Order: sequence, then C-alpha cells, then structure tokens
Amino acid sequence: ASLPNARGAAALLANDLTKQLGVRDGDLVKVTSSRGRSTLVRVAGNASAPGTLRLHRLSLRALRVQPEEVVTVERCEPPPAARVVLMPGYSVLGFNPQFVTYVKQLLADPPTPVTEGTLVAIPHPTSSAEMTLEVHSMTGGEGLLTAETELLIEVDPLHEHGAGASHHHAASGEVAASGNVTYDDIGGLGEQLKAVRERG
Repeated sequence: ASLPNARGAAALLANDLTKQLGVRDGDLVKVTSSRGRSTLVRVAGNASAPGTLRLHRLSLRALRVQPEEVVTVERCEPPPAARVVLMPGYSVLGFNPQFVTYVKQLLADPPTPVTEGTLVAIPHPTSSAEMTLEVHSMTGGEGLLTAETELLIEVDPLHEHGAGASHHHAASGEVAASGNVTYDDIGGLGEQLKAVRERG
C-alpha cells in the first residue's frame, strides 16, 4: 500500500486489528514496548497481512524494539500539547527562526502525535535531504502538536535537567517558531500483544 509521510507518525493496521481495537483510519494508537518505551501513531490505512501493524522506521527506532519482541497496542486520544522541545541528533550552531516556523507548519497540519523520544522526519525545503529531530521534552509526556503548541528547537546539548526528569532549557539554547517512506512490520497480535518482526 502507498503510505503518506506523516513525519514518521503513520502506521498501517490490519483489518482484524482495527476491529479488535475499535479504530479506523485517522485514529491514534499508542504502541508500548516491553521495556516501557512508547510512541503514538496515526492509523493511515490497512496492512495487507492479517495480524500485522506496519510502523515507520523512525517509530521502530524510537521504541527500540527487536524482531519478535512483544509490544502492546491500544487506542488513545491524547490532548493538544502546550509546549514541545525538539533536538537534532547532532550538534548544530543554530536554526533560523523561519526554519522553526517551517517545521511547525509541517508537524501541525495535520496535528502530529508525539511523546518524549518521538523521532520526526523533516524534509529540507529546497532539496531531497531530510533531517531527523527528536522530541526531547514536552508538557504532559504525550499529546498532539498543533498550531497552538509552543514549539522550540534546542541547540545546546549542555542544558540542565531538573529533578524528576523535568527539563530546564536556557533561552539562549532554543530557537522558537515565529520522499518515499520505509515501513517495517509488526505482527502476531494476541489480545493486545504483538511480536515484532522485520521484513525485507
């Protein structure tokens, strides 16, 4: 099936799973690994093989799942996120505020489901290059990135982390907003548990 590039947050769900979970195209599901890592994805169509959930490679990376590992899938309705801080996977000197606005426009229309640790794919506006950004911190731990969300990009890796895994970001380290997708398969649903497998 042809899959939309929803910045890495789209998934295909087999018909038997959509019936069991009570979801349809456009609904959100939360996928949680056996180690407690989770990510939110939007159902974007049907996976052809019964009992399978097809995830974008960035969702698999965020979950850190291995082949045949068991995960839990459940329907969810996260609230809008008030504030989201993104961080690139490598050191940068900074971002033009117009780039941050461009990123927000991509992620907010339609609203992108995010959790702390979510990886999002941002295409370069004038080339085929792509940048991966991680949700470094956000209010509530999970939610929808909307047009009302305050979006920041952290460029200082030496920012402080407060007690309870909360984050403190110095204003000098943040910038505020003024192709084909490769998917891998997750399969083997039993109740709401599925075993992950890779497919070539």
